[in-house]
Amino acid sequence: MVLVLALDSSPSLDRSLPDDASVLGKDILQLGVLHLLQLLERSVPNERMKLLNIASDAIVLQSFTTDHALLRTSLYNLKTSEVCSLETAIKAAIKELDSRHSTVSSLSHIVLIADASKSTLTEDIVSFIPSHARLHVFLLGAPEPALVENVENVCRKCGGNVYVVPLSDSRDAVKKFKAHANSFVGLHCILVSRVYLHDRLPACI
Repeated sequence: MVLVLALDSSPSLDRSLPDDASVLGKDILQLGVLHLLQLLERSVPNERMKLLNIASDAIVLQSFTTDHALLRTSLYNLKTSEVCSLETAIKAAIKELDSRHSTVSSLSHIVLIADASKSTLTEDIVSFIPSHARLHVFLLGAPEPALVENVENVCRKCGGNVYVVPLSDSRDAVKKFKAHANSFVGLHCILVSRVYLHDRLPACI
């Protein structure tokens, strides 16, 4: 499997959280992703991952690697720049999938972590996502219920999930992000095991 972590670059992530002026939305994103990377390193250490900074195009912070030290270091090169829609962010991430490692038996995963003040997705976006790819979205902030429902519908069709991380309280935000990361990695490991068994089964018959 391969996994693309696509991180939003919206300027809104440079805003302070209501309860602590010293903590920015970007800080919560980086702390949450750091926890996610630590979980993935322990659970699927050989999975190839790529880290992207998403705006109107994707900036590669770290190309595909299994070296988690490189991934962690590149995380702090994240820069906020311009607002882009969820749809633009997803399409930019799709372009960065490595087709050489994306087959029916080797699923790809796109994990988009974005500011919640985004426009909804059109159903057409599903047709842009390869059949071997799964889409997962972390929304940071207080998204409108209609947006959450919309993104959930799209992710469900692509075999993924949506996770909402409120940014009203800094401690709660970190706690919530970590809990969602735990859930994602738990489900991810189940899928990795299924794919491994699928690949090994013919040899056992």
